[in-house]
Amino acid sequence: MQTKMVRLLPFLISGIFLSSCGPSEAEHNAALTASADAILATQTAQVPPSALVMPTLARPDCPTPTAGTLLLKDDDGSYCLLYPDGHGVVLPLPGEVCLVPGEPPYTLCHSASLIINVEGADGRTADQVADAVQTEAPCSKERYNLTLANENAVVLPECAGQATSRKVFIVHAERLYTLTFFDLSERFYAQVITSFFFLR
Repeated sequence: MQTKMVRLLPFLISGIFLSSCGPSEAEHNAALTASADAILATQTAQVPPSALVMPTLARPDCPTPTAGTLLLKDDDGSYCLLYPDGHGVVLPLPGEVCLVPGEPPYTLCHSASLIINVEGADGRTADQVADAVQTEAPCSKERYNLTLANENAVVLPECAGQATSRKVFIVHAERLYTLTFFDLSERFYAQVITSFFFLR
């Protein structure tokens, strides 16, 4: 009981002091309103920003591997794709990625199923690059266009060399992407083409 009296004593003194000073009711209400506003502001400031901002839609990401496929994500080249299991990834040079079938160790890009080169487009279009390649290399005159990752791509279905290849040219974000397929099976080609995605 004695403890309770000690705790109440400051409040009693404060009440007596307020009565003797006699603040008006309007002033008293104004003070209470200001205190309430300060408390409300403090509570609002403590709410996490995520609770105050409407969520934004997430950007699309790389495709999810399914049974029998693996994900290749090249952050420097700014692309990703799915490829069949049973291949290894080789990075022989900056801007170049190879998919090589079989088990490691791999000898660079010899026997690669696919080689992807990324370089500056230097103002060239995919059609212009295909024209130049057809002039310089023994490629068939046949060619066709397709939409790949929302960009126009030009395909040279058959080019001769040490091995016959199929070349696909795409220009995106001022970069030229050249996909050279040495595995000419439609299954491998479709797997890569339908899953190819630009990261930015």
